[in-house]
Amino acid sequence: MGARVLSRVMAFGWALAAMTLAASVAPAQPLVPRLVALDGGPATDVPGATYGQFWSVDVASDGSVVFQARVEDLPGSHQIVAGVFLDAGPSKRLMALEREELPDVPGEDFTQLYGARAGPSLAVFMARTTGESLIGCCLDQTVRVYLAQETTTDTLVLTGEPAPGSATGVFRGFDGLAQNDTGTNVFHADLQADDSADSGLWRVEGGVVSAAIMREDPAPGTGGGSFTYLGGFDVNDASEIVVHSSVDGDVDEGIFLVSPAGAVTPLVLSGDAAPGTGGGVFESFDYAAPVINGTGKIAFRATIAGGTSSPGIFSATGGVVSVEVLYGDPAPGGGTLEFHTRQPAIDDAGRVYFHADVRNGPLNEAIFAVSSGVVTPVVAFGEAAPPEAGGIFNGFEQNMFAVNGRGDVAFEATLFQGAAHNGIFLAERVSAVAVPTFTGPALALAIVLIAWAGSLSRRRHPGYTGRR
Repeated sequence: MGARVLSRVMAFGWALAAMTLAASVAPAQPLVPRLVALDGGPATDVPGATYGQFWSVDVASDGSVVFQARVEDLPGSHQIVAGVFLDAGPSKRLMALEREELPDVPGEDFTQLYGARAGPSLAVFMARTTGESLIGCCLDQTVRVYLAQETTTDTLVLTGEPAPGSATGVFRGFDGLAQNDTGTNVFHADLQADDSADSGLWRVEGGVVSAAIMREDPAPGTGGGSFTYLGGFDVNDASEIVVHSSVDGDVDEGIFLVSPAGAVTPLVLSGDAAPGTGGGVFESFDYAAPVINGTGKIAFRATIAGGTSSPGIFSATGGVVSVEVLYGDPAPGGGTLEFHTRQPAIDDAGRVYFHADVRNGPLNEAIFAVSSGVVTPVVAFGEAAPPEAGGIFNGFEQNMFAVNGRGDVAFEATLFQGAAHNGIFLAERVSAVAVPTFTGPALALAIVLIAWAGSLSRRRHPGYTGRR
């Protein structure tokens, strides 16, 4: 066998060994922020106007960002209005603007827009109008049959309509909204009703509205209690709803799962043991919205009674409740975490996200992710902002961040020495170069090839006897 062949065999063996080692230590995909909008920057589809204050942001599975912003400097007007905007990468669109006419009700205008959420290249939001006290849950989406730039607005549900699941109720007002990427919308509404069911959660699927869970429904696992106040909620792509509610039974409150068929399961209740807290129990869930990912894992914030720590962010999956991070835990690089997030976020890989300050540490403030007990900063105080924004990140608005299933993070940040005071950004996961994953047999093969090639090389060496 020639020296060149032996060299190639040994090189192949070493390559297999190196790739096996690389696969074992391959880093997670990095997050790279890009600019979505700056205050003082031109407002999309509102000629001559600029963005002012931002107050909500959400991100869909395809990276579409929906945000609400004040619109200033309207030509010929001293009015300040608000709009709902969509940023889908190259495509940027105005979805709705206060004081503009409703697309489906001529002669009526939007007077207040709120609760905007993102879907793939679409936005869902609620609106007050001049004609009715409330028209809720208007769904904007691209009309792809004709031109990608055109939009259509369809009313999903409005005040005065009968509320399914209530004997006498009609919708009186809407104050919460969640959406998944398969087209299911969930909203909270108050009712004008003669019976006790005066509020609840409803689904909209395929244009059909149905009751999901209502006040005074039985609350399983609570000793015969019933739901008294339905708080924050979320829905995943399997149309499972997770909701926080106060209860009038043996416990004060809990977090519950509602299946697509309507079955309700308690996930965690006040008084349950709180893992990782030195014997503490869950005291309250702060009326914050729990979140749920595509695999059914939920994350939630809770305060603790007794034990050694409060508050904390916890998760539940497969009936097992686990601690994710506690107030006062060590921060990456030094110091301790002092988080103020009322609502965490979660991606489909199970990473849980939260915003926190750092006491006595170099980071000062960041949006963090925690996975398997390891906390890492996603975007931190002092990091360089994208070149279009300039400067560095100088802080992050509490509860002004959102995460999609693949782990992209949309957030609002203030800037220091930048082109503006603050802006909306999207930290996108960048696909790393694929590294083949090799198991023990592959590594063993590499070692055998190296040893075999080496033995052949030694046999061809002049004077080699096999002995020393």
